[in-house]
Amino acid sequence: LYTSFTTILQPGDEVILFEPCYDSYIPNIEINGGIAVRIPLNFPDYAIDWDVVRKKITAKTRAIVINSPHNPTGVVFTEYDVHQLRKVVEGTNIIIISDEVYEHLIFDNKQHQIILLFLL
Repeated sequence: LYTSFTTILQPGDEVILFEPCYDSYIPNIEINGGIAVRIPLNFPDYAIDWDVVRKKITAKTRAIVINSPHNPTGVVFTEYDVHQLRKVVEGTNIIIISDEVYEHLIFDNKQHQIILLFLL
């Protein structure tokens, strides 16, 4: 993650992330001069409000960090989420940093959405 942020961020670049989030995201963004733009997940299902994401995007938005299955909530991105993400970044230079380290820890017969396959 650190290498990813170091590679893409310049001072003042914004990175959208969803809270609660893995505790190393924000320090890694900030040490590279970036600004963490925090968007809270909606309780109790920890869903992303994609209208809020659209409103938070600015000319300085360099990346969006997603984590599925999400750490610490365990929420798994749905096809709807992937579709919304694709619509949000379409026509932009926003980079998606997809942290899928827990892809094999999915229960309840949910299916892991491999983000790269949907964004090609």
